[in-house]
Amino acid sequence: MPDTQPAPRLPPALRGICRVAQWGFVVHDLEAAMLHWAEVFGVGPWVHVEQVTRGYTFTHRGAPTDPDLRVAFSYFGETQIELIQQINDAPTPYREFLADGREGMQHLAMWAEDYDTAVAGVRAAGYEPVYEFVSNSGGRPTAYYSAPDSFGVMLELGEAAPGRMATYGLIRALAERWDGTTPVRRYRNMAEFIAEQTISTQGG
Repeated sequence: MPDTQPAPRLPPALRGICRVAQWGFVVHDLEAAMLHWAEVFGVGPWVHVEQVTRGYTFTHRGAPTDPDLRVAFSYFGETQIELIQQINDAPTPYREFLADGREGMQHLAMWAEDYDTAVAGVRAAGYEPVYEFVSNSGGRPTAYYSAPDSFGVMLELGEAAPGRMATYGLIRALAERWDGTTPVRRYRNMAEFIAEQTISTQGG
């Protein structure tokens, strides 16, 4: 009689508990990078945020750090693209990446529905935390992990919290209806972007 039992499977660390992948690119010139993605690949508009680090506490290799970052977000299909330019010399994985003579894709980000299980899974697989940031208003930390060489980039792992997912949903919706004009949309902070999009979707 044939064996109808399913073959045993090892439980992957992230399967079924993560959603929304992000490709993170570290660049020397954020303005040039945004225009390149818009003009060559038709990705946009870019949500450019100037005060992205305010309200967060950062740690790099076990020590406090205070990076000054400029970031921009858009979507390439279902995948979020993040472009990062660091303005100051505070210790971060971004500075290390550029100091190694590299520029471009630096991390892959995943948002976990079951955060504790995901963290335990990647740690068990040999991923080591290097850099962490957490909102001063509370919530779970988001961390960058060094990865095995075969992975190729750092892993960013954070919680798929409702606020984060709602914000990213607004960015994706903006990208889906983009008509090719005004490839860069500038905001002092993410709250300003959210307020604008909320008014827009309500027909105000």
